[in-house]
Formats: sequence, C-alpha cells, structure tokens
Amino acid sequence: MESVCRVALNGIDLTDLDRDITIRDVAEHPPVMRNAVYPLAGGGSVMTGQKRESLTVEVLVDIAGRSPLHRQLLMDKLAGWCGSGRLTLSSRPDRYLQVVCEEGPVPGSHRRWTDPVRLRFTAFAVPYWQHMTAACASSPNAKQHTLSLPVGGTADKTVLEADITFAQSPEKIILRTEFSFMELTAPDIPAGGMLTIRQDAWGRTVISAEKSGETTSRMACRTIASSDRLEIACGRTNIIRLESDRDIAVTIRARGLDK
Repeated sequence: MESVCRVALNGIDLTDLDRDITIRDVAEHPPVMRNAVYPLAGGGSVMTGQKRESLTVEVLVDIAGRSPLHRQLLMDKLAGWCGSGRLTLSSRPDRYLQVVCEEGPVPGSHRRWTDPVRLRFTAFAVPYWQHMTAACASSPNAKQHTLSLPVGGTADKTVLEADITFAQSPEKIILRTEFSFMELTAPDIPAGGMLTIRQDAWGRTVISAEKSGETTSRMACRTIASSDRLEIACGRTNIIRLESDRDIAVTIRARGLDK
C-alpha cells in the first residue's frame, strides 16, 4: 500500500523505518485560538485581540504486521521515531512545524491488532508553518543602520534575529522595528566576539555573547523598557533601525510564517 503523504521528523522519513509501515492519512487540524474580550455595560463583549495557542497534525499509520509480535516490533520502531523537533510534510514543501508528540503509538487491543495507529503532533511555541530558509540582510560597520528586510508568509508577524559584531564593545545598542524595541546596555563583549539575539526552538528569546566557541548569556543587559522579542511583519518589506555609541556590523534574519 502506498503512503498518501511523506512525513518526516528531524529529517527521518516515517516510511523509511520499515517497508511494512505506511501512512493512511494526514490531517491538519484548525489552530486552537484564544480570544481576548472585555464585557460591555449593556451586555455582550468586545474582542480586543486573538492569539494562536497551538496547531496540530495527526498521522494515521497502517502497520502490516504478520502477527501481534511482529506488530509490536514495528510499534517499537515507531515509538523510537516519535518525539519533538521539526515535522515536515511532502504536501508543504520548504515548510516545517516545531512540534512535540502528544500521542504516540500504543499497543491497543490484542483482538484488533490490525487497526491503524494514530500519531498526534502539536506546535505550541510557534503554531505556524515556518519557512525553511530565512530572509537575511547585512550592513557593515557604522554607528547607525537602516535595513530593509522583505519577509514572506501569510501570518501577521514573525520574530527578528540579529548577529552584531564590533572591534570594541559598545556601551549601548538599540534596535527598533515597527512593532518592537530593544535596548541593550553594557553587553561587555570581548574583542572579536559577537552578540547574538535569537529565538530558540521553543520560542524563547536568547541574547548571548559568542567567542571561540564559548557562549555566555547577556539577557541581563536588556533594559526593562525593551520588548520581550523583536517582531516584524510577514508578507511585506520591513524597515529595521539600529544605533550604537560605537561602530557595529550587523546581520539580521527572519523566517516567514504560514497560517
């Protein structure tokens, strides 16, 4: 039986685990949404915003086991494959979801041992299909920078990341986008090092200093007025501004997000 779709987790194709494992169906569920509302005096309420909470993909797998024992051996292979990481589908080329496995293979009924197995993967931190390739822009040494960054995608916003290098560590660095602001004071980076502002795989902002393979946190350098993360718009060109008290060179990047 031929699989209806190719499914891979962290680059490992599900159907490559064993020739007796095939994919019967793949279902993308509507995103779980959270609505922010406040009540009106005369009844009813006004919606002030809407946020995505999660996005789930279910995979229905057929296991052509010749016996309950053989089926269990194949289930063990499936269990070893399931986990967290990048989920890709052949129906969404050049896109991925950062997921956790919420429902893995279970033995089920010994009487109905030929039934298909249901796998459930959910994206929480970034509940969008992320573009594999990030848009990038760079600017050489200067105290002030204005960069244009066109970003694809159908979502409203995505996260901006930055790599900043300099000959002498600055006392202050300010980054501005249309939606956010970040100021870093006294980052104290060794000469020849790099200051990195990025988002980890689970959506958390990470600010760090890197030199000679060593990484140390600089989260404490962010001022209280700074945004939790730098955001820019999807589906259009964004203007990003940076300034510092010393010459800095900067590279910025962002991944497009699809709903």
